[in-house]
Amino acid sequence: MDYPKSVPNVGLVGGKFVDENTATGQVGSLIPSAWGTAVTDEIINVIKEGGFAPKENENNQLTAAIKEIIKKGTV
Repeated sequence: MDYPKSVPNVGLVGGKFVDENTATGQVGSLIPSAWGTAVTDEIINVIKEGGFAPKENENNQLTAAIKEIIKKGTV
């Protein structure tokens, strides 16, 4: 997985996504739906493999799932 560098006019700055800034005129990055879905699916797959149910507002699930997978030695 990598940033969508091959997508024309995606708007990466320094290779990363940026927010729009009307004060400076910086245009925000465009994230293609296919890429955003692929990234989300990758993360959800790891969370599920770790035995967790993905929850939208929990930002520690990926780490917990990786630790659980390592502990189980299922990789």
